[in-house]
Amino acid sequence: MKEFLGHYITLLENIVAAPHAKLSSLSLVNSKGRRELESMHGNAEPLPTIQETVMDKFDRQAMLTPDHVALYEAGAEITYNGLALQSNSLSHQLHSQGVRPGDIVGVSMGRSSDLVVAIFGILKAGCTYLPIDWTQPASRRSYILDHTGAQYLITDKTTGSFYADFDTVRTLDYDILMKDALMSSSEEPAYRSGVSDLAYIIFTSGSTGTPKGVMVEHQSLTNLIDIMQERYPLNEGDSYLLKTNVVFDVSCSELFGWFISGGSLVILPQGEESDPVSIKDTMERYKVSHVNFVPSMLGLFLEEAGRKGGAGLNSLRYIISAGEPLSPKTVEYFNRLGLSASLENLYGPTEATIYATGYSTSSYESHRSVPIGTPLQGVKAYVLDHTGQLSGKGVPGELCLGGIAVARGYYNNPELTAEKFIDNPYDEDTNSRLYKTGDLVRWLPDGDLEYLGRIDEQVKLRGYRIELGEITHRLVECAGVTAGIVQLRGYGDNQYLAGYYVSEEELQATDIQSHLQAHLPSYMVPEYYVRIDEMPLLPSGKVDKKQLPEP
Repeated sequence: MKEFLGHYITLLENIVAAPHAKLSSLSLVNSKGRRELESMHGNAEPLPTIQETVMDKFDRQAMLTPDHVALYEAGAEITYNGLALQSNSLSHQLHSQGVRPGDIVGVSMGRSSDLVVAIFGILKAGCTYLPIDWTQPASRRSYILDHTGAQYLITDKTTGSFYADFDTVRTLDYDILMKDALMSSSEEPAYRSGVSDLAYIIFTSGSTGTPKGVMVEHQSLTNLIDIMQERYPLNEGDSYLLKTNVVFDVSCSELFGWFISGGSLVILPQGEESDPVSIKDTMERYKVSHVNFVPSMLGLFLEEAGRKGGAGLNSLRYIISAGEPLSPKTVEYFNRLGLSASLENLYGPTEATIYATGYSTSSYESHRSVPIGTPLQGVKAYVLDHTGQLSGKGVPGELCLGGIAVARGYYNNPELTAEKFIDNPYDEDTNSRLYKTGDLVRWLPDGDLEYLGRIDEQVKLRGYRIELGEITHRLVECAGVTAGIVQLRGYGDNQYLAGYYVSEEELQATDIQSHLQAHLPSYMVPEYYVRIDEMPLLPSGKVDKKQLPEP
């Protein structure tokens, strides 16, 4: 209430000072509030100066610990020295095939040590790696290759046949490349990428139906790896689990977040990423210390871990949750398990290099949404209203991100880049840019950010503007509900809200409604409730809303 009154008084003062101005153009934040916001959104911290690429860091560590195991996969190990030599040889072999520094090189391979060597080799050749999922429709794969103009694509014995009819790109079989690479030099390539060169291009879904390629520079990736190491240190003897499809940006924290201090990368076999039993078994076998999860999958993993009271996971130190809102129930269940690990809730779009804010759930208080925390190093976070003014504490607005983490833009799409990547009016650096996330957030009194949902997921029903995420949050609070989501269904005048929930047994709709009615206005309470055995998931681990049944 104090914050609200302060905003109201500031608005009245601004009306008196500018009586003819549009109300929407007047700020709710006074000079004192602006200074407080500046201390919260990261402006008080100078941006780091990045002088190395991730491959520079790997090569230095390989010289320090050449005989330490770098990669573990079923039945095989590769040392730091082995990985360095193989990736060096591959980079030379790529050059012999006509690849030149600065080229975009596609990679479409199963998850394995070969995939890691291929990506490292592409980067060491001074090129940009472009991950492509061979299981996706041919039209999408063709669009990505044609749109980027990639002339080379590394495949393996499983994936090569999926590109037999692609005549605009030259496929390079990994096994043949490496056989020929035995005749190549294993010395470090003479050419080294600069920190402002592109490290990778990852395509994300576009609102128009056409995927868009996000260009991320080496300095942004290095900054992310540095801050992850600082906040969630992975030391000699520790290991990260590689389980995320490399077409998703979270995989970058797995691919490059393990070697800074001599750790290892444990490679989950292809196809086991959706099996919590296999994930847990692999983590136990290799004593994994760091792992990423989308909250939907995290819930299944914790259920599996809970069957044995968390036994066998003593080496686990950090669970990184990202990609979807982390529910209070998941945090509370995690706390009841008593694992020695820390559960970290991270937030970030691909356009801000994987992770932009972080929150440790060790400070979580029950019965409220789980915050997404504070900006990470190299990130500046601003909450802006629809006019571009700073939103005061507690006032919802669009999260806009600045700093070294911001991507270069969308490949070969200047119009969308100009729309989403804008000049930063709150930074003295005239080259500073902001990425408009489209996410609705607000500053909490303690300085954390609270995620409220997607701006484009605000729906209008019978004249009311409704935030679906707020209803979902209350649905998941219901006794017996382990997961849930609320969607707008129907067409025209026959639209309605439907709540989908996962539970061990069917719940009474009246009980769910009673709980929601105690917290929400009547127009936000769903008309229908559907129990489902499990949430349908996309390959990314996020909820596949198209697979939800009609009520």
